[in-house]
Amino acid sequence: VDANGNVLDTAGICICSSPGSQAEPAVAFDGTNWMVTWQDIRSAAYYDVYGARVSPAGVVLDPDGFVVSGAQYSQSNPAIAWDGSNYFVAWQDYRTTDFDLYASRVSSSAEVLDPGGILVAGQAIYQRYPAVASGHGRTLVLWERWDSAGCSGIWGARMDAAGTVLDPDGFLVAPSGEGEASVTFDGSRFVAAWRDTLDYQLGSWIDTSGTVGFP
Repeated sequence: VDANGNVLDTAGICICSSPGSQAEPAVAFDGTNWMVTWQDIRSAAYYDVYGARVSPAGVVLDPDGFVVSGAQYSQSNPAIAWDGSNYFVAWQDYRTTDFDLYASRVSSSAEVLDPGGILVAGQAIYQRYPAVASGHGRTLVLWERWDSAGCSGIWGARMDAAGTVLDPDGFLVAPSGEGEASVTFDGSRFVAAWRDTLDYQLGSWIDTSGTVGFP
């Protein structure tokens, strides 16, 4: 879609036509190409996370995609951001038979730099529905955390450019948040939004040091 709102590819661009379901796409731009990620069940057993680069001309540079994570059991619901050097891809991961949050850096040439994945969050029964944004040398991952007491809110953790998790225990963003959060970077801080248990849409800012505040 161009700057005037004209749809340039009215028939769509086929990024992946492999067997099985390809779902939950996410996309980011590195200044040269786009990268699309999705959950893929072409194995007919469990979901894996795949990615493919697409040029601004709409050329798919990795036809049918490459594996970002193919660990045991399912990897699903990917989120992606560009941090200025690499893509950060986060997903919910069932390799331990609980949903944990994993991430990997992927280079602009489609090299998966952390093929085993980096554990971002695994403290509760479920860590799911990740959202990712990057800015000023930090990547923020948000997710819904759920434990045996019920939904316990939207949580976050920062990562640096080397893939180090700076908040290994995570930090609470919203105690009543649930479902899929959204996050972006406004040039100086992260801005997050989520749904609470009463179906209100709420938001806050989070600075690069991990401080949560409200406008």
